[in-house]
Amino acid sequence: MAESWAGAGVSAHVDAGMEDGKLVIGGDVGAGLGLGGKLGGQVEVDPGKVVDAVGDGVDAVKDWGGGVTDTVDSWF
Repeated sequence: MAESWAGAGVSAHVDAGMEDGKLVIGGDVGAGLGLGGKLGGQVEVDPGKVVDAVGDGVDAVKDWGGGVTDTVDSWF
């Protein structure tokens, strides 16, 4: 989100909460003296997808570790 202003002012806003099972954090900040602007954004984190991604990462490390072990074992 972007916005422009004419005049003097300062604003800030922050939101955080759960929406549809996702952690949502967002907000905006702006300032102007004569001319100014305001920028904002939002981040959503799906805990279920985070857990799945971490599990996939652990599986990949275990697979890599097993491959290294097999390679070292084949040398002897």
